[in-house]
Amino acid sequence: MLDWLRYLVGVGGRERAREALALYRGVEWLTESTEEALAAYLEAFDGVEGDRLDFGHHRTSLLFVARLAALR
Repeated sequence: MLDWLRYLVGVGGRERAREALALYRGVEWLTESTEEALAAYLEAFDGVEGDRLDFGHHRTSLLFVARLAALR
């Protein structure tokens, strides 16, 4: 999970990572409680600015989500 958040922040910065989590909740990849928990972890990362997340980044995120779901 932390690897995934590190990936999102590394590409898009903390704010865009937070926006991505909200998007993933909107398309039901995450529950609201999971989004909130992950967003809280984002505070531990440096607030570096980043690039806009593109389709490839979201596809990679889906792979992370699928792996995490398989662990449940």
